[in-house]
Amino acid sequence: MEGRPGKWTYGVQWRTEDGRKVTKRFGSKLAAARAAHREWLKGWLDDPSVRSPGRVRMSCRQAWAAFEEYGRERFQQADGTVGKRLTNIRHAIEGVLAVFAEKPAGDLTARDLEEVRRGWVEAGMTRVTVNNRVNDVRRVWKWLVGRGHVSATVLEGLKALEPLERGRAGATEGEGVKPVSEEWVFAVAAIVPPTLRAMIEVHWATGMRPGELVQMTLGDIERGGEVWIYRPGKHKNAWRGKAREVLLGPNAQRALTPYLNRGPSDPVFSPRRAMEERGRSGGGESYTTMSYARAISRACVDADVPHWSPNQIRHAVGTRARENGGLDVAQVVLGHATVDATQVYAEANRPKAIEYALRFG
Repeated sequence: MEGRPGKWTYGVQWRTEDGRKVTKRFGSKLAAARAAHREWLKGWLDDPSVRSPGRVRMSCRQAWAAFEEYGRERFQQADGTVGKRLTNIRHAIEGVLAVFAEKPAGDLTARDLEEVRRGWVEAGMTRVTVNNRVNDVRRVWKWLVGRGHVSATVLEGLKALEPLERGRAGATEGEGVKPVSEEWVFAVAAIVPPTLRAMIEVHWATGMRPGELVQMTLGDIERGGEVWIYRPGKHKNAWRGKAREVLLGPNAQRALTPYLNRGPSDPVFSPRRAMEERGRSGGGESYTTMSYARAISRACVDADVPHWSPNQIRHAVGTRARENGGLDVAQVVLGHATVDATQVYAEANRPKAIEYALRFG
């Protein structure tokens, strides 16, 4: 109650989650004020937004829509396309929306996240994938906290959910990608058209990601020294603002030489050209990671060798780089950006990586 004798106003005061003092007035007539207070109190108990007026009560669906709009810009690559990082986060959030789409984002709890995680485990996802998805959900809620959409205590609650542990989680363990043997690689290279053979040889020499290989153009290759430098326009860590350099040594250069007459913006490796080399028509202008993998898969059957995938070349090259140059060289060769991948990148490692490329690239 506030005012002066004869002019009292009935109401209540409280502090919101962020510390602001709020006053709610119900009028000067005691009976009417009591009735209004009872109705308002129901909202206080049922709706947290009454306790913190002014705070946007986003549903989880609305929260994702807001983050997705931000993510399209945050994870945009140099060519204007959006990187896979946003896709991975979307896959994680889809699990939340399947159960809690209309729940206020500020009310999501560790128990809710555990329920979503249980669904991923029951769907057969590997332990590492499940843990990564949980972290991606937290990534979105961290952004929501930074924008003032939810309280920091919500994020702290989600962080309280401990990761699944090996052998104790009920989730399957992924087998991981195994390195492919050199014998199987060159058994396939020996029977495929020259274009596909050159792709395999460049891949074996460099260990670059398949997505970096299929987009290669001459305009992205600097050919001024003993080791050429390929700078892909799109790569995994482009959204972080990191540059990517693939070192092309003598072996890669030899495989690329027949294709140096292509235009600077034309894909070096063309499925259409590979079809022409077989005496056939058709094929697109550039490979995709999927069409490259399919071509390898068919060739494994024709060569009568166990099936292997392009990513296994990358793992084989990573093993070779670590054995012959150490973790710091593998860091540069593979283009890793985190400590978990290999080691922290240091510019001092580049000369050693160039020396490695002259021997094995």
